[in-house]
Parts: sequence; C-alpha cells; structure tokens
Amino acid sequence: MLIIFDLDDTLIDTSVSVTPIKLNDAFFRMMEEGMPIQDISQSLSILQRINAQAESSKSAIAEFLEIHDLDARFLAVGVKAMYEDFSDDINVSPLPGALEILQEFSQMHQLAVVTGGTESQQRAKMKKAGIDFSFFSKVVVSPDNSKKAHYQAIVEELGFDPKDVVVCGDRIQRDLTPAKALGIATIHMRFGRGIYSHGDTSDVDYSISNLYELQGIIQQITELSSSILEKPW
Repeated sequence: MLIIFDLDDTLIDTSVSVTPIKLNDAFFRMMEEGMPIQDISQSLSILQRINAQAESSKSAIAEFLEIHDLDARFLAVGVKAMYEDFSDDINVSPLPGALEILQEFSQMHQLAVVTGGTESQQRAKMKKAGIDFSFFSKVVVSPDNSKKAHYQAIVEELGFDPKDVVVCGDRIQRDLTPAKALGIATIHMRFGRGIYSHGDTSDVDYSISNLYELQGIIQQITELSSSILEKPW
C-alpha cells in the first residue's frame, strides 16, 4: 500500500508550535512596511483569533486587513513573512505518535509526503521535527498548494493502483478532495486547521484525531483490498 501524508497539522504540530510565531512575524513585518495600527496588542490578538478558525494563515491575514479596512498590498508582505523566512530559533514538534507510526509503516508500506508551501521551509520543518526523510519514497512540495497532479504523478511513478493508495491530511478541500477525485481513499486528520476544515465531507472516508488510529484503519483497508483480490469472479 502507498500512504501519502500531508505535513502541517498531520505529521507536525504547525498550529501550535509554528503558526503563532510566524503570524507575529507577519504582523510586525506589515507594520514595518507602513501598516497603520493604533493598538498593537489588541490588533495582534484579533489576528490570532481570526487565524484560529481560518482555512490558512493567508486567508486570516486577508480577513484581518479587510476588517480593519487596510490596504490589500500588505497581504503580500505578510504572506512572504509567513512562508518564505524560517528562523532557526523556531522549535517544531511532531504530532504524538508521528515518528513511531512512520517508522512502523515504512517497514510495511511505501510512504510519501505532499505538502504545500516553500521547499526550504517545509523541509526545514520536517528536519526540526526529527522526521527521517528515508521513511519516504517521495517528498513533494507544491508552491501553489495544488495536489491532484502530484498525487497522480506519485501513484503512477511508484506503480500503484489508486485502490491501493491512501491520503491522510487535515484539510478536506486541499488534501482530500483531489485524492477522492482520483479514486484514492481519504483520512481526515482532525487537528489544528483540520478541526475547522471546510469542504465536502463526502470526500472523507475515515476521520481521526490522533495518528495511532491509523494503525487500525490501514489494517482494515489492507484486509479489504486483499479480500477483493482473493474473491472468485
């Protein structure tokens, strides 16, 4: 079986260990570029609250600027600070069970990561979280967060039938819907962004709140696939 993981809030705790720090960086970078703010503490608190239920940090910054009737040009400044600069001082934590599950699954299945963002930042986060790149047959970073073509390319390159592939991610619309369109089973990780993820819930085959739940699901899918192959026609 091929298991394709998202990275942020699926294997690593981005919402708690990374996003608040990067959002602060974005806020003050926008101020440096001339964003007029009267009450810094209150405004920063509002931005963090918006972000807590937003689909992405980019959409949170955009909503913050709109609410405060601020120039939309600051969006590009904030997004650049969020996604292009990554300080060595930021600690990145793997989600509970991530390293153990990856170690276990890599002995029995082929694994891949398809994540959105910048190549340098995503790889830096994996390294800081202690995730061994050797676990994965493929690690793909999509700058525009589009994943369907990457899923298809990996499946074809590694020689899998879509029925023998699973995608696990926290965001339904971004991670799971493209997989479902290819006939791939999907697992929704309800953590961080995944708690408030928007999208068509019919594109979700399984739902988990911790990675240890994957063990039973992957076993179930594997057994189901085997029984179909063994069934006489």
